Amino acid sequence: MENRGNRTEFWLRIIAVAAVAIFVLVLIFTVLLLTQAARLDTLLRQTEAIAGELESLTVQMGQIDWAALEEGVNASLDIVGNIDIESLNAAIADLAAIIAPLAGLLGRFQ
Repeated sequence: MENRGNRTEFWLRIIAVAAVAIFVLVLIFTVLLLTQAARLDTLLRQTEAIAGELESLTVQMGQIDWAALEEGVNASLDIVGNIDIESLNAAIADLAAIIAPLAGLLGRFQ
């Protein structure tokens, strides 16, 4: 009979230890969940802010007059394309020839 009491006491201790272990695990899980919930809330707020910025950017891009922009770019490209490179190189060479004696003169006073 006492043997049966020892077994019952043994299993009661095992159950008590298991209950405490389960309680500790639930407590740890709850704490981790709460800390992650705070991080998740921060992440969601940042995502909402980014979505708002993207929406604003989309509205601004919708207001751009793309046809006028294309015309301006094409006009600029026409101007750049019409530059006479040979005349520009000749003008740069003439300027260098004029400045060379002046640079030599100023270099002597240093």
